[in-house]
Amino acid sequence: MSWKTLDTNGNVKTAASAGTITESNLSLSDITTADVTSTKHGFAPKSPADATKFLNGAATPAYALVKDSDLSTSDITTNDVSTSKHGFAPKAPNDATKFLNGTGAYSVPTGGGTTTIVSVRISDAQWKSLNTVPVQVVAAPGNANYIIAPVQITGYKSFTGGTYSVARNPRFRHANSAFDLITLSLTNSTNIQVVMGNLLAGGTDAVDVRNQAIEISHSGDVTGGNAANFLEVMITYVTYDMSVT
Repeated sequence: MSWKTLDTNGNVKTAASAGTITESNLSLSDITTADVTSTKHGFAPKSPADATKFLNGAATPAYALVKDSDLSTSDITTNDVSTSKHGFAPKAPNDATKFLNGTGAYSVPTGGGTTTIVSVRISDAQWKSLNTVPVQVVAAPGNANYIIAPVQITGYKSFTGGTYSVARNPRFRHANSAFDLITLSLTNSTNIQVVMGNLLAGGTDAVDVRNQAIEISHSGDVTGGNAANFLEVMITYVTYDMSVT
């Protein structure tokens, strides 16, 4: 079957007089027969009047929301976030010490603290001499710009035999300081837990405690006890770089 173009009088137009059929000659409706599919060219489907939907490339193309699974990403950085525009997060550097900063790059934060947990057992002999021979429970950080801040100290005592000459409560200080960070009370308790709210427990130290270890001691001589006795101390602390604060 072939189509003929007729003029207004019903006469067949010649090739020279027929002209070109333009979009103005078309009369469109809601019929979808001639819409585009994966097997043929055709008209775009009727718009859904929804600016969030776009025509996809399915076998029968339809307007749908763009999903994250529709995206194909690569190592191209053109659309990464920057200080001048929104964008994708840069590719991860595979380094857990780095974080995305405000310039759109990964870097190691300055001034942050590193949290560590240590456990130390104080023997009966050490307990009796803590007044004159303190025991180091946290080592010095090794850099003059660093400071140690305990955030939690937990003590467990096992004084199973032998009476001590006097009751002493252990205290925690920086090695060069006479300021008590915290004192644990052993009175009528086997398990002791103290949560510290700040570095100096609300006080002010008179000396520079950067790069100083933390020691446990008590305030006087002790005799008696039993060789099986011990005090277990666990300290959670944060090391801060004071050079960038």
